[in-house]
Amino acid sequence: MKKGIILFYLFSSIFSYSQSLDTVLTKKLKIGWNLVGFIGQNPESTKEALDSIMPYIEMIKTFDGFYTPDLEDYLNSLDSLLPLDGILIKINKECELKRLVKKSAIIYIDKEIDPIFSAWDKSYDDLINKPNIPEKVSQLENDLGYLTIEKDSDITNEIQTISKTGNLIILSNSGGTITDSVNTYFGGKGIDISNNIISLSKNTFYLGQDTLNGIVFHIYIGNDGIQHGLIVSKTEYNTQWQTVSSITNSNRTWDGYYNTSLITNSPAITSILELGVDWYLPSFDEIQYLFQNKLHVNKALNDGNSELLKYNNQPRYWISMEADQYNAYYFDLSSGNMGQYPKSSNLFVRGIKAF
Repeated sequence: MKKGIILFYLFSSIFSYSQSLDTVLTKKLKIGWNLVGFIGQNPESTKEALDSIMPYIEMIKTFDGFYTPDLEDYLNSLDSLLPLDGILIKINKECELKRLVKKSAIIYIDKEIDPIFSAWDKSYDDLINKPNIPEKVSQLENDLGYLTIEKDSDITNEIQTISKTGNLIILSNSGGTITDSVNTYFGGKGIDISNNIISLSKNTFYLGQDTLNGIVFHIYIGNDGIQHGLIVSKTEYNTQWQTVSSITNSNRTWDGYYNTSLITNSPAITSILELGVDWYLPSFDEIQYLFQNKLHVNKALNDGNSELLKYNNQPRYWISMEADQYNAYYFDLSSGNMGQYPKSSNLFVRGIKAF
């Protein structure tokens, strides 16, 4: 199809140059395929040139490429239109294509002079040897009239595929990569980024807070700039440290989680783990924080109708440190003292966990 034929169809008239003022040319488009000609003095982007009917366009085709509004720009091969280009436009609603044409470029309709051409309904389906232009990307995968594999070992002159993994854009067949950094942000310590909104992190924990299935009894700021601490369970048990006495080497004063992982044959540990895998029997250093902040903990337990920490009649609680094969340490939450007791004895147990 030659460009001159397309122009003849669009105007279907005797051509003449006009000296009048700028003119708006209008073409009614029907649902389906429409054959039109692009009028203008300079190349224009496809989006701008057909902006007035873009909401109704399903696809635009020329012999040089195609454009589908729903596809990303990099997948469309027809990014601009040239003066006198012949265009096939498929629309889903009847509409009017309007073009403002400068007086120096106006070629206007006088009258139809070709009865055969005027009788044709301009249906795309009536064309012979219709160009095989794909309507969706997946149609490029079958090599039906299009190059989908390398033909001559030269990656610069054939079709390649574009993919994206995370922020990395990849061109196939060793075509290279580029990192897309648009809208990618990384926050430092104490900074939150959510939905492209940057804000300071909020340290929201406080002593005596009922949260995460327990009560907060210790808080500190870590080297990451946010709050960490310890939570004590709202559930209390009275059980043995160990049923079959054995050496466990659980002797860290500061790390109850580590000690707990070493203790075997322990009803105390079994009871605590029913709360969750992150709960454990406190060490000596950790239970001292609980002793110091009993006021906050018992107030929260009382407000939540949970069992309070014991405070009289020698309230002895197992901790995760053993004294020897047959004895383990306990902590008295009334006096703050530590002592030894046979592992097979029943004492109070409260699990804790870190956050």
